[in-house]
Amino acid sequence: MSEDIHSLLGRYFSGEATEEERRRVEAWVAGSPAARQEYDLLEKLWKGPDAATPVVFDAARAWSKV
Repeated sequence: MSEDIHSLLGRYFSGEATEEERRRVEAWVAGSPAARQEYDLLEKLWKGPDAATPVVFDAARAWSKV
């Protein structure tokens, strides 16, 4: 099922999964802690670096140091 679940996860993360596919993914994730861990890792990879916490930059403070 590993290859099948990875195909489903691709559609799930992209928003292209059908309702039945979404239920299958959610049941798989709920099925075991290992599945949850794999899901979390793949979701993080799917979102990429853009999903990281944005850096807060205080331009006025930086200019005051210059």
